[in-house]
Amino acid sequence: MPFRAMAFIAVIIAAGCSDDPNSAVFASERPYANLSDFDTAGCSRVDLTSLYGIWHFRVIGPESEARGTLAVRFGPDRPRRENLWSEAGEPAAWFAGTQANRLLFGDGVLVRVQVDNFGSLNSWSLFGCHTDDPNRLSGSYALCTDDQCETYEAEGYRVSDLGESPSAKLQLISEFSGPLLEKRAKDQIWINVRYRDGYAYAVRRDWLFIVDVSNPSAPVQVGRAPLIHGNDVKLTVGNDGVLYALTSSDRAGIHVFDVSEPSRPTEVLRFATEFDPEAELVRGVHTLFIENDRAYITQQGVKVYDIGDPKTPQLLGHYALTPDGYVHDMYVADGIVYLNYWSDGLVVVDMNDPSAPVKLGQFNDYDDRTSHSNWVTRAGGRLVSVHGDESVGAHVRIVDVDPASPTFMQAIGRYQTQAGVSVHNIQAHGELAFVTYYQDGLRVLDLSDPTRPVEVAHFRTWMDANESYGSRVYEGAIGIDYDPDTRTAYVVDTHRGLLLLHLDEDLEPDAAATGCSVVDATPGNEWLLLFALLVLISSGPRRRGWCSRSGAGTR
Repeated sequence: MPFRAMAFIAVIIAAGCSDDPNSAVFASERPYANLSDFDTAGCSRVDLTSLYGIWHFRVIGPESEARGTLAVRFGPDRPRRENLWSEAGEPAAWFAGTQANRLLFGDGVLVRVQVDNFGSLNSWSLFGCHTDDPNRLSGSYALCTDDQCETYEAEGYRVSDLGESPSAKLQLISEFSGPLLEKRAKDQIWINVRYRDGYAYAVRRDWLFIVDVSNPSAPVQVGRAPLIHGNDVKLTVGNDGVLYALTSSDRAGIHVFDVSEPSRPTEVLRFATEFDPEAELVRGVHTLFIENDRAYITQQGVKVYDIGDPKTPQLLGHYALTPDGYVHDMYVADGIVYLNYWSDGLVVVDMNDPSAPVKLGQFNDYDDRTSHSNWVTRAGGRLVSVHGDESVGAHVRIVDVDPASPTFMQAIGRYQTQAGVSVHNIQAHGELAFVTYYQDGLRVLDLSDPTRPVEVAHFRTWMDANESYGSRVYEGAIGIDYDPDTRTAYVVDTHRGLLLLHLDEDLEPDAAATGCSVVDATPGNEWLLLFALLVLISSGPRRRGWCSRSGAGTR
């Protein structure tokens, strides 16, 4: 997850605010403080209780880079000591995790937070209204400092449980939540995991945890090491035969830990700690990928290091599509690097000679690009990338990455759960893809026909009734590592920690069993789309309407 401009909201609005909406600070004559300040034409009247639940908003300004995401939770007011919502209480709203001090409704709903920040009046106003869909709110977002305001379009979607069972063909074995070692909740967010030889190496923002999972039903922490805003973790064996864990940090480069003794992880080096004089901090490394004795890290594009001896990494080369582009993640196979280049889409580069990288192709033929994660596999006889963006409504696209194919660097399939939830990390093993899908948990897709991905298993990790959720769009299942030998999925949930899930042995790639397939809508396959629609109509309502989506070539 990259830093977003919208992410500062929760920090600023926590600065303290009056509860009196009639005080001078919260006077109604301030900009965007009333429903009449917004265009309510065509809006249906809103009953606040009908909004109860969590909503995710996609915010877009006049420039493509001026966009972000917001989470709003509607529900009855309740004492903070209660962990679960009560049925009593006046309607209230929580904006980025902080309770709004102004909530108005009529022909639409206005959620507003305003504070006196050392004499400067700052406010955040979110307006939404129903038109023809009760699970969608359309409107505006206004960010004001004194009398200077910036306005954005806003599209909100209710986060649904999809009307499904909590799990199908994935069984919870156990989970590990770890100790609370810091006071700040934002430091307790779990991010990623890797498994090797009976141990899980799980990253929380503040610590690397080493967990003995040799008995899957009873995971036990055996070691830990402090991190500085940790994000990713990968494992490698050096030329000295020692096992090392490399973790990435958006603030401190790469940490190298000797984990040969799991109970005593020892930091031996930090590298890629180049100082950025403009930002006045160390250039961040969000993610990394290790293939053989090379580490590929996301810093100013991608940098390649020889880590045969992880204690003395040597820079071999560097690739950047543009001087200011942002690489979020990548997959590497045989020296071919598949870069998630955020707004520039998916970029494929041959880096077998890191000093002379060669761009092979680019997938950017769609709008609102936030290329985030991908994994390359061979499915249905085709070389494909299982690709996901990250934003409200971001979903899985299956991209043909075979240079010899006539559809090279084109989307040939698609999978989506619901419009308000984002996909996150992806792994593929043969023709099965394992997708962490934030609030929609872990989704397992059958790719035997990559033009029609079929969901064959799921497990919802997100406890949506818990008060600790609902402050951010990016909550729930986030990290994944799958061990095919034991059919165990190691899943990290932002709040719950590490979950061990077992994939049923009798798993059958049957679309009707748990859900959804997506049809290929490339030119020439219109007959397949028509057939799928006829089947859908004749079979009556489906359990998960968001699964029936047109696929390849769509945006």
